[in-house]
Amino acid sequence: LYENKKMFLESGKTMKAAAEINTTFKGKIEDFMKAAELFVKGGFFDDADGALKGAISNATESQRGELHERVKKFYQEELRFSLKNDKRVNSLRACEKILSLNLTEGERKEHMETLLSLYDKLGRVRDYYMLKKQIK
Repeated sequence: LYENKKMFLESGKTMKAAAEINTTFKGKIEDFMKAAELFVKGGFFDDADGALKGAISNATESQRGELHERVKKFYQEELRFSLKNDKRVNSLRACEKILSLNLTEGERKEHMETLLSLYDKLGRVRDYYMLKKQIK
């Protein structure tokens, strides 16, 4: 209900609460991951990290890598959506968060280039030149 009205914080909190009372590990993991997805959509990245930790604590060793990949996709979808709708600050936050995750070298370079263009568009000159120096 909250998700349809774009109330992502409330829907994320509800899913997180549902995960805590779920009786199966698979159900808990899915509910925590749904909460993480909703928090990312709403831009509440700290809450998304908390939901991810809840999912990881209930997951087996083999499921943990898959969960990290799913969360990485959530952030990448949020970045694409923000860029498409010209929400530069949200794009910047999502891009910085993606760079803190485990990425391949190609993904890291792609996101650093995106971050560089966002710094340029937002007028963050100092950050722009620091990142440009770091890339080279």
